[in-house]
Amino acid sequence: MKIGSASWKLHYQIKRKPWLLLLPLLSFLMLVVTSCALISGDDGTATTFKVGQAVAEGWNYEGYDSGGNLIFQKEDKVVLLSPESKQLTLGGTHLKVFSHANSSVQVEVLADEDAGWGIPSFLYWLGGGVLVGLLIGRSKKGRGGPVRKPSARVFTRSRHFR
Repeated sequence: MKIGSASWKLHYQIKRKPWLLLLPLLSFLMLVVTSCALISGDDGTATTFKVGQAVAEGWNYEGYDSGGNLIFQKEDKVVLLSPESKQLTLGGTHLKVFSHANSSVQVEVLADEDAGWGIPSFLYWLGGGVLVGLLIGRSKKGRGGPVRKPSARVFTRSRHFR
């Protein structure tokens, strides 16, 4: 490693201030963790409800009807869900049905669209990439000093330019 080269400068800065290396690493780790959380979307909060229990905002699970549909009831309102369906909206609450039996149903309450991140994924990745690039570029940048001008080449006539 030559003194004055880019790798030497980076090595020297990290040796003097080791916390400079932590900034890009922590931002990259945070980017990976949050992207995994966005991609998976499943936080494992599925809950099992028995017949007669309130699933969401006063809506009760009432078992099956004669056709095999799931019954959800709130006062005089009734909602039937076919056994193949996996998502349902009851009173503005979005539900995802994982499994069901005659006496119980396993449901996860999904977040509303308004309560989500609200950031398109390409903007998220673009912002994260810019952040990581700025942090890495900032650690590689020189701290001033004399500017070397490139020497001008003098072309002489040779037999190739005749």
